[in-house]
Amino acid sequence: MKEKGQRKRMALLINNVKFDHLSERRGAEKDVENMEKQLKALDYTVETHRDLSAQDIDEAVKGFSQHQAHLESDSTFVVIMSHGKRDAICGIHYNPKHPQENNLFLIDNIFTHLNTENCAGLRNKPKVIVIQACRGGEIGTVWVSDSASAPKSQEDDGMWRELKERDFACLMACTPDTMSYRDPEKGAILIQKLVETINTHAHKDHIEELFRKVRNQFDGSKLQMPVTDRTSLGKKFYLFPGL
Repeated sequence: MKEKGQRKRMALLINNVKFDHLSERRGAEKDVENMEKQLKALDYTVETHRDLSAQDIDEAVKGFSQHQAHLESDSTFVVIMSHGKRDAICGIHYNPKHPQENNLFLIDNIFTHLNTENCAGLRNKPKVIVIQACRGGEIGTVWVSDSASAPKSQEDDGMWRELKERDFACLMACTPDTMSYRDPEKGAILIQKLVETINTHAHKDHIEELFRKVRNQFDGSKLQMPVTDRTSLGKKFYLFPGL
């Protein structure tokens, strides 16, 4: 890992709040504020985009992968927050009544754009992916009769791998076919827990352990269960804030 004065860390943050045919993601701006603050504290220069179509998301990730600054970096973060489907992120024009119009960004594309073949600047460097979005329309457990709905303060965000895919660590807000939740004032539960965990434990724990600690905070939850997916780190990655 490079010393702080020698590295140029970059992070990509995409946040979709307002949609043509889906509900506004109230509280999502708080997530941007929290993640930008956290990433900057970790010495990342943050490139932020708001309210993108699926094509624009793809172009933003692809463009980010080609930044020359990655050559002098030791790692990167890509954080995408939006409504979602099982394996995709909804662009702002997504219409559930006309899904054939397909304003969806496939999560696979993140791994493709940042793999060793397409992103030489991040080859053999940790790439941390965080997805705050639903992955379907079902809650993670069967609700008992006195818990027929989520708490009123929560809103849902429903809606060939080989060696070239390596050094990824991916945290997703929920398991497939379930929903994730936001507080309209405080933002997404996952983002809140992730920021708290990094602030408390990143001085001693590597990223996979941080993700485990985040997941443990959801044990017993009837709302959602975050998962790590497609993690392929060759070495332990420590964020070392402040160093």
